[in-house]
Amino acid sequence: MPPKRFEIRGAVRLHFAGLTVLRAGSAGAPRLAQAPEPDDDLGEAKAKAKAKECLLPTEALRNKVDHPYFSKTSRLSRQRSCYIPPMETVAFITAENDGTDLIVSFAVQEPDDPLDFATLVLMRTPKYEQLLDLDERGVSVSFERDPDNDVDFRTLLEEVRYSERDRVLEIKSARRRYRLDVRKVEPEEIVEMGKVLRKMNFDGRFRLTGI
Repeated sequence: MPPKRFEIRGAVRLHFAGLTVLRAGSAGAPRLAQAPEPDDDLGEAKAKAKAKECLLPTEALRNKVDHPYFSKTSRLSRQRSCYIPPMETVAFITAENDGTDLIVSFAVQEPDDPLDFATLVLMRTPKYEQLLDLDERGVSVSFERDPDNDVDFRTLLEEVRYSERDRVLEIKSARRRYRLDVRKVEPEEIVEMGKVLRKMNFDGRFRLTGI
């Protein structure tokens, strides 16, 4: 059966055998991302939308394809993404409030070396936010391991959800999600994290659940 070919805003997709090959322009090398097999009863437009949701955020960024993760007013909370981020292990959490900056830092263990860490940082500086446009205000999110971490634009926090039973923290930004296993973290650090997160959320800029 020949592969089905369709386009999504300049990115050519070939759907075949449950895989979607994304080819961005003539210079872009093919990349693979898992996508659901289009149902026979779905129209072509629905099939396109379904495949588009399964495009990994990093792939969408590289190929400049429109994706819910990258919209100015993110629709992440209203989208069902096929991407499930890996569980990351947190060794410890640092919460800071020096009167100017509000910072929560997570020391995330590297998978191949538990003694090496990558830092995931949530940061807000309310004192200077009056200099920013309304849609630029909020908590910025950065993670050392992200391939686009050095890109010169702020990624804003959308949700923090904590399950005390599972000791799992889920963080959603406008571009990606993080799932953190905090079983190694001291209870006092969780408490201090909650205090700073609540101060960060003084204007309800993000959803805070379980803290």
